[in-house]
Formats: sequence, C-alpha cells, structure tokens
Amino acid sequence: MAQVFLGVGLYSVNQAAQLLKREPSRLRRWLVGRRYRAADGSEKWSAPLLSSQIGIIDGQLVLSFRDLMELRALDRFLAAGLSVRLLRKAMVMAREAFQDGRPLSNRRFGTDGRTLFAGGDGMMLDLVSGQYAPVPLIAPSLASDCEFDAASMPLRWWPLGRASGIVLDPGRAFGQPLLDRLGVPVSVLTAAAGDCFGATPDELHAARDFETWLAA
Repeated sequence: MAQVFLGVGLYSVNQAAQLLKREPSRLRRWLVGRRYRAADGSEKWSAPLLSSQIGIIDGQLVLSFRDLMELRALDRFLAAGLSVRLLRKAMVMAREAFQDGRPLSNRRFGTDGRTLFAGGDGMMLDLVSGQYAPVPLIAPSLASDCEFDAASMPLRWWPLGRASGIVLDPGRAFGQPLLDRLGVPVSVLTAAAGDCFGATPDELHAARDFETWLAA
C-alpha cells in the first residue's frame, strides 16, 4: 500500500490546517461542501471547491501534496479579495482549459484582485470572462517559498521560507516536514535525545522553531 503513495504525500485535514494556519472546518468545507440554512429558512447545499486526490483511508479524508498546494493557493486568492463564487466559476474553466483537476497550484495563475488569470508574461487569460488581456498581477507570489517543475507544477514547499531549511517534499518521508539537507523528519530531530543525525545546532534550533510554529 505504501508504494502507491510514494511521491504523492499524505496529510490529514488537521495536518493541512496546521500547515496553512486555517481552521480544519474551513478546509473540510472547501473539500466536502456543507449544508446551511438560508435567510428564508430553506436548506441549501454549498458544493465543495476542491476534491481529494487520495480520498478516504480508514474512515479519514487524506490529502496529497498537490491537494495541500491547491488549498494554499485557494486560500491566498481568497485573501487577495476574490469571492468563492468567482473562484468556483474560474476553476471550472481552468480545469477544462488545462486538463488538470488541481490547476490553482500551478504557478501560472494570478489575480489583479478582481478576477483570476492564467498565463505567463504578456497576455493573460481571464478565467471568468474567457478574454485575454495584458494584466499586472498583484497577488502574493506562490513561488517565493515553493519550487516548481518545468510544467509549473509544485514540487516542494518551505512553509517558513527556504532559509529555514525545513521542507515538505512528497518524494521524501511521504511529504512530512523534514530537514532538507539531511532528509530527516522534523519530528525525529526534535525527539532525538542523543544522536541528532549530523544536524548542526542551528538546524536543530530551526527544527524546534518549526515544531513550535506548527503547534501554535
């Protein structure tokens, strides 16, 4: 079973919430939808924005690294001022245009604070109107703390920045936070009483700082 998930990454919703610093209930709402009562008293259904690449394991929803990066991108675009309604419409077009079930985590996407665009330098495709325009993007960069492959897909993520040395890499330790230089999970380093696997004092300090940040 483990071989099936090599290079994919494995995260619970609670782990994703810790890493993204968001409430688990919010992530679940984006992933599985929710029922709510409208002002007129009728019951409504809000469909999920995203879906898990992995699905349910032992009764628990499990997320992949791409799922985590998609949630991260969605959160940033919402913070930039885009509405859930607009993003829902834009994501339908993006999935069809790029034949990718998780397009938001691609570094080609950005916003001017009013709509969602895809492209590179120069002309950008408005994923709501379907029109092209030269647009200066103002969204926070998704690339500053993330490494992408040649197809602009996310490969690795440094939640506290590259200088911290702590990375999430789905190709190692099932995507759990680890010390990049040594490939040792942060949880192993901080629990080690004697042998520190060759980590320097600064690296051990960074691992402890990461654990403190994660638990906050």
